[in-house]
Amino acid sequence: MVRGLNARELGEREAAEKGLVDLGSAALPLLPPINDRTPAEVAERLRRVRQTLLLKQVQEGAEASLVTLHERAAPLADALASISKQTGNSVVDHRQDFGDQPRPALVTVDIDKQPFWPALDKLLDDAGLAVYNFGSERAVSVINRPQGQSLRSNMVSYSGPFRVAAARFEAEADLQKPESRSLKLYLEVSWEPRLRPITLIQPLASIHATSAAGDLRVAASGGEPEASASGEHASVELMIPLTLPPRNVDKITLLKGRLVALLAGPAEEFRFAELPLVKGAGEPKRVEQRKGAVVVTLDRVRKNNDAWEVDVRAHFDEPADALESHRGWVLENEAFFEDPKGRHVTPSGYEQTREGRDEVGVKFLFEATDSLAGWTFVYKTPLAILDLPVEYELRDLPLP
Repeated sequence: MVRGLNARELGEREAAEKGLVDLGSAALPLLPPINDRTPAEVAERLRRVRQTLLLKQVQEGAEASLVTLHERAAPLADALASISKQTGNSVVDHRQDFGDQPRPALVTVDIDKQPFWPALDKLLDDAGLAVYNFGSERAVSVINRPQGQSLRSNMVSYSGPFRVAAARFEAEADLQKPESRSLKLYLEVSWEPRLRPITLIQPLASIHATSAAGDLRVAASGGEPEASASGEHASVELMIPLTLPPRNVDKITLLKGRLVALLAGPAEEFRFAELPLVKGAGEPKRVEQRKGAVVVTLDRVRKNNDAWEVDVRAHFDEPADALESHRGWVLENEAFFEDPKGRHVTPSGYEQTREGRDEVGVKFLFEATDSLAGWTFVYKTPLAILDLPVEYELRDLPLP
């Protein structure tokens, strides 16, 4: 039986807990491991501290990367490589993929501790380049700027690691209903590729738009359009519905708003050397591991004809909105077998087996091997999800 703590001991524990939290995410390696011999009260405190530190880690990672670059007549490739190295954001030259011959370019830049996006935009504008948002890898794909395309520094707002740009307007009038006229503004929202957003939510109630004729009404102001950010692309489009102003209004002078980004923290590794193999008619004893506010359970491993089936569940104590309507990110979590020689064997397929407010189940399929003796199953998932506000402000948007 674990005895209770007296007031002095409780005060010492709370002080130690606060001291670790004050250290920030650097204190994570200092936390002792939790095992079967850890008293329940101590284990709960350690989990609470760990989760707080994990959220701090995500918050620290959600700050804009800084770029310092002082070059005179330097090759563009060297400048892009330096930005990638400083920020951890891959910037790749994709011009040849589009049939464009990379023009030899020498760039002169003088950037001192500027955030990633404004620094990169300035460099690309000066070099006559643009960004292709639909590359096949988690990176900023650079191409030649198409003829007639605006500079990247035009009609853009920067918010930490996010870039919000006005992409286009669409005006519509229903000829059968003369009073039905609408205006749609599409925003292009990009983020530093090193980050892993889950989804972006646009509360329409947060938007304020003005013109020379006064304020513009946001249609369906109670709505919250959202866009999934899963996959390899580092940008999405969000649409804002507005009322169409009178014809004598030629621009929106100011549009202010706030997005909410659900941001996943670094992936943590769960390793299962003990596999719950199905043998005969009985069910094996499932194996589970807890780290922070996440429990990963390995329910069973069984051979089915030419495949090994691995049933996994991930339970999140505090999923926020991350498992509400956008759980695709969980299905993208990495999973593999590690054989006795340390080689990784990736699944040939998977299917979702369970979904709930705080839990997702997945069955992974692996090509059959004779035996799994000495093999380890590895599953990776973020332990912390952060709600990050993204404030933006755009000016002088010309209307169609």
